[in-house]
Order: sequence, then structure tokens, then C-alpha cells
Amino acid sequence: MKMTSHLLTVFYGLMAVLLAAIGLGLMVAPHAVLSTVHPGSDLASTGIWPHQVGIGLLLAAALNLFCLFYQDIRIPLHLLLLFFIAGMAASHGKPEGNVWWLWLPALFYLIPLLAGLKRFLPKRRRKASGDEL
Repeated sequence: MKMTSHLLTVFYGLMAVLLAAIGLGLMVAPHAVLSTVHPGSDLASTGIWPHQVGIGLLLAAALNLFCLFYQDIRIPLHLLLLFFIAGMAASHGKPEGNVWWLWLPALFYLIPLLAGLKRFLPKRRRKASGDEL
């Protein structure tokens, strides 16, 4: 349990920095950020609205800080962040653009949930045979 808590702390810290950096980049210099994902294309053909996505990523980074510091409300905030990022990716991409990379943060947020899912699943009982005693 203690190790899981430390790993989640590292996860939320890294995600807060990553989301804040990409969000600030999309707010300040969207051409520089988007040229790494869509090389050789202009901003209009990338398929996203960079300022709205930047604001959303900054908000997600702020919520990550709450997950980082308030451990007792991590699971509800984590679910909120997952739905927020998935909704942002679904609503802020233009349909004609290639916006698969907007879904990457939502996929990253599934990793701790899937890793912690085994805690909530019922444990299988093994029948003890005479040899295992």
C-alpha cells in the first residue's frame, strides 16, 4: 500500500508537470507544439483549437496537484480527471483533423485505475490440497 501511494504521488507529479508544460505551450506558442505532432502542416489543418485545449490541460494540471496533495480524495478526483480529459479530447478536436494524440493523456489516466482494479475484484479462493499444507 505504501509503495502504491509513492508511485501514485510520482504519477500525479509527472502528469501535472507534463500537462502544464503542454498546456502552456499550446497557449503561448501553439505552432511550435503542434509542429512536433503534425510536421509540415499549418495550424488550421491540425484539427484542434489550441487555446481551448491549452486551458483544459492547465486545468487538468491544477487538478493533478489536488490529487498529489489530498490523498483521501484521490480516487474521485482521478475519475473526474479521466472524464474531463476524455471529454476535452472528444469535444475540442475538429473531426477532419488527425487528433489521435489528444487521447494519450486519457489513456495514461487509465493505467493507475487498471492497476488498482485488482484490489476491488473478488479474490479467488484456492482449494488447499493435502500437498500444500
